[in-house]
Amino acid sequence: MKLPVRDLFALCFALVLATVVSAEEKKKEEPKKPAVDALFTFNKNMKPAANEEQIKKLAELQKEHAPHLAELKKKIEAIMTPERQKLAAEARKKAIDEGKKGKEVGEAVNATLKLNPEEKKQLGDLYKENNKLRSEIGKKKAALLTEEQKDSIKPKPKKDAK
Repeated sequence: MKLPVRDLFALCFALVLATVVSAEEKKKEEPKKPAVDALFTFNKNMKPAANEEQIKKLAELQKEHAPHLAELKKKIEAIMTPERQKLAAEARKKAIDEGKKGKEVGEAVNATLKLNPEEKKQLGDLYKENNKLRSEIGKKKAALLTEEQKDSIKPKPKKDAK
């Protein structure tokens, strides 16, 4: 009697291991989906939800502007390498932990990055262009919405806690 129980236990154990290995292989095989830029999506809490025409027009906006945004991002990342991004995040956290705010945090980050004057100028220009383009897209996106949709996603005023 012990022999069939042992064999059954071994079979179950082998099946569990095979399932775990199979699941890990599937995770590795799945290609990463590109991150969706929130700029090209509608607020999920919007009432009524976006209609087909609005979605189509937003997709057209994305087709028109996404390549330029990607180009700007690539240029920014050429200056702000992953190493520099990590340094900036650490410097920002340290400055905030030290009680610094606003400009002081920015100055601490800039001091840590040690960008040369040309890099600072390029980065500033790229950020300005990026912000201008994102603002323009945001305005065009807002123009697609009805007044009812705009009202449904407006931030609610905070009530004074007394």
